[in-house]
Amino acid sequence: MEAKDDKPGKFFTPMAGKISAFKLVYSSGKVGCTPHVSSKWGCDGDSDNLFTLITDDQNNVVFPENYHRQVYYKLPGFTSSSPELLFTFSIPLEVSAGQEYRVWYSQDLLSHDEGDNHGPTCMKVTVIFST
Repeated sequence: MEAKDDKPGKFFTPMAGKISAFKLVYSSGKVGCTPHVSSKWGCDGDSDNLFTLITDDQNNVVFPENYHRQVYYKLPGFTSSSPELLFTFSIPLEVSAGQEYRVWYSQDLLSHDEGDNHGPTCMKVTVIFST
């Protein structure tokens, strides 16, 4: 995921089913919203404000749930420097095999104040299916 210029990360569901969560595990890089600060999932340091979103292939936000186009959100138990994020759905998300999802930096998706953003950050995405 890059922090500007409409460059989300992309991944595809491995099979059809109901997804209970997406797990994002940090692997390398950093993103930031100002020149001298950066983090794994947000704007800077060890803030509890997260800027990492998941959308479908039409850029409709699927996580966080009840998203209202805000730049950042909070996810209890996680910060912008957490080694991983766990996005758990209140109602499982029904998908087909090969369905595309995107990991966005919120300011990039919203085209909001992204001129001085920098990145990318890289992660492994695991799709967790309901049993």
